Amino acid sequence: PLQVADLREDRSYLGGHPLTVTSVDVAGIRTLVAVPMLKDDELMGVVAIYRKEVRPFTDKQIELLTSFASQAVIAIENTRLFAAEQARTRELQGSLDYQTATSEVLAVIRDLAAAGMTMVLATHEMGFAREVAHRVAFMHEGRVLEEGPPATLFAEPREERTRQFLKRVTDAGRL
Repeated sequence: PLQVADLREDRSYLGGHPLTVTSVDVAGIRTLVAVPMLKDDELMGVVAIYRKEVRPFTDKQIELLTSFASQAVIAIENTRLFAAEQARTRELQGSLDYQTATSEVLAVIRDLAAAGMTMVLATHEMGFAREVAHRVAFMHEGRVLEEGPPATLFAEPREERTRQFLKRVTDAGRL
């Protein structure tokens, strides 16, 4: 903590520092105590109190202000952590909303397929394609590499590239 018993006698006032001169001459500040707000030795801010008379603050008052500054640092950190947690929650909610929408779309497509609707779909949802499709085409670099009934294509792919892709999908738990 820094205490200035009489700001009018301080060298920054006597030297004409604009902030100090304004504090004394305009605001009437005479006695000042400033306590740094530190987090891991990093300055986050300062808590300052003053009097308009020359009367130094007691050690107990300075101790109380120091405690307040420490609590303010904790409150700021808690607010930062809470804001970060809220951002993560919003991100998770967005992801859940996307998954819900995707699930709803897949349910509609499943219903249309069950009703005999002819559809052409492009999807990365291999489990869904295996379940709903009558024929599946595996494309690579914009060309159909192989195609056939899902039971055949997923169980016994002819092309090495198709086998590699299905292995990655299976290993990732998506098939």
